Amino acid sequence: MTLEEGAYLTIREIGKGIYTESRSKFLAFAHPVRNEEEATAILADYRRRYHDARHVCFAYVVGSGQNAVQRSSDDGEPSGTAGKPILNCILSRELQQVAVIVVRYFGGVKLGTGPLGKAYRTATQEALDNTEIIVRHHTLPLSFHVTYEDADKAERALKLVEAEDIQRTYGGESIRFDAQIISGRKTTLESALENFAKDFQVTETEK
Repeated sequence: MTLEEGAYLTIREIGKGIYTESRSKFLAFAHPVRNEEEATAILADYRRRYHDARHVCFAYVVGSGQNAVQRSSDDGEPSGTAGKPILNCILSRELQQVAVIVVRYFGGVKLGTGPLGKAYRTATQEALDNTEIIVRHHTLPLSFHVTYEDADKAERALKLVEAEDIQRTYGGESIRFDAQIISGRKTTLESALENFAKDFQVTETEK
């Protein structure tokens, strides 16, 4: 699938998976997340809820470009047998803004590194299979001023780039517009506004 700049694949809602190997149970939970803080908060919640589990492993991918963050943890499992397989499942589907937590209840039989990696991978795949993959867009907050005479031009420019969350603040001689735009459409909007907008500012922090 070819996506426009600023678009990305993610999941719509929580997906769950379960895998059993030699009496060990692997419970997987895939979550859509907005940022790293939300991912770590979700992880902390699972660690509280499943405090009696032997391992609570995870991986997440948030952000894009220079702001991209990838994290994973084996949580005491042999190195590379848990966090990496979980992360690879997310990356292989080219997903962003996704966190997957896999809880393991030990069944009394030690697994080799091969079966262990397969268990974490299979549980993660099932969780991702049990939710819907959708297209979303990274957005950037922006603001600018125009005269009342140019307000209609500004409205057309914002409509052209399908801006969202548009707010208008009416001053004595001008109107301030605040909105969210898809990051890949910034240049298009700048071109549409360049002859009449003032104080055009875009915060370079994607959401």
